[in-house]
Amino acid sequence: MSTIIKKIIIIQALLLCFLLFIFGYTSNKKQEHAQQTTTTNQEFSATEQDNENTSQTDQTIDTETFTMPILGFHHIGIAPASLSSSAKEWYVSTQKFIEILDLVAQYEYTPITAADLVTAFETKHIANKPIMITFDDGNIDFYTTVFPIIKERNIPVTLAIMTGVGGKNYVIKEQLKEMNESGLVDIQSHTKYHAYLTRISKEERMPELQDSKAFIENLLGKKADVLFYPFGLHDDDVITDAQEAGYTLGVTIIPSTTQYINKPFELQRNLIVEYTNVQALLE
Repeated sequence: MSTIIKKIIIIQALLLCFLLFIFGYTSNKKQEHAQQTTTTNQEFSATEQDNENTSQTDQTIDTETFTMPILGFHHIGIAPASLSSSAKEWYVSTQKFIEILDLVAQYEYTPITAADLVTAFETKHIANKPIMITFDDGNIDFYTTVFPIIKERNIPVTLAIMTGVGGKNYVIKEQLKEMNESGLVDIQSHTKYHAYLTRISKEERMPELQDSKAFIENLLGKKADVLFYPFGLHDDDVITDAQEAGYTLGVTIIPSTTQYINKPFELQRNLIVEYTNVQALLE
């Protein structure tokens, strides 16, 4: 084989190797670009989906009012026969309570806690169709009857306790800790001794507000920012003192499902008894 032919063969081989290298490099680049494009599209789709999910589960509070039923309970179960007729009225049967929870689900409400509402007022964002399910006093039937039901259904609620009142008819510290740790029970203040806040002096009122708040925060390591007025009694002096004591929101027993952005210490709540037409409130 002549030298010229050998050179031609070598040149052809080198040219072939060069072309194969160029083809492989180009293919790799195209593959990398395709992978990057796919990843970018996936990330965009995920972000878009997140935004869509947020818009479906969250709403902006950008008006003077918004609709949020706050349901207020005291006892769930059968009232002792020894109680007076007026005292028995505060008992709602377990069946009725479960029916109310079914209505909440049927009308697609989103249960939130008082702590969630504090955040909503700060951020101006709240769940779509929010509802608060609240219980006053810290009665033992909350632990024995209500707590198992909400755990089974995974429904968050708020319990407003009197921190200076105890005994066999009320929840104890260990139970409060257990319920708080469940993440389903937001424990807030109902004052220390269930005082008539509008009928006592500032000197008497401040310990009612401060001591109950401190008790909850020290026991549970959480903020107690929401005050549930005993008997629903409040006025400008009570609100001023509540703010001074460190509260952010105040809950009344004025029956309405409308809440006012500029009245955080006058949240309106419907007290529920056995004959309350809750469906009419939720429709």
